[in-house]
This record gives sequence, C-alpha cells and structure tokens, in this order.
Amino acid sequence: MRTAAVALMLLTLVACSRRNDDRRNDDHSAAREAGRAAYQLNEATKKAARVAGRELEHAAKEAHQGWKDAKRDHQERKDDRR
Repeated sequence: MRTAAVALMLLTLVACSRRNDDRRNDDHSAAREAGRAAYQLNEATKKAARVAGRELEHAAKEAHQGWKDAKRDHQERKDDRR
C-alpha cells in the first residue's frame, strides 16, 4: 500500500512538473520568437542604413558637381565682362 501511495505521489509530481515545463517552453517559445523578430528587424535596419548611406553619398557628389558647375559658369561670365 505504501508503495502504491509513493508511486501515485511520484506520478503526480512528474505530471505537474511536465505542465510547468510546457508553460516554460511556451514562454521560451514566445521569447525566442520575439528575439528572432528583433534580429530580423535589426538586419533589415542595417540594410536600409547601408542603402541610405549610398544614396546620401551619391546626392553629395551630385551637389558638389553642381557647385563646381555653378562656379565655372560664374567664372566664364566674369571673364566675358572683361
């Protein structure tokens, strides 16, 4: 009889601990998914920053070229006046 009682108590403990493990796994799964989402967002942000950096560099080169063109035109008009 004592053996049956001890066995019943052990089975109850195992069943309860499995339920807790299932809850923990669910919590870990949610946390893991949140981590994956954060990583993917980070990677997408890095890519967007690289693209924006290249576009900004291109725009800066265009602006510099426009500055040089305007300076050259100004010099030509200045020389024509003389």
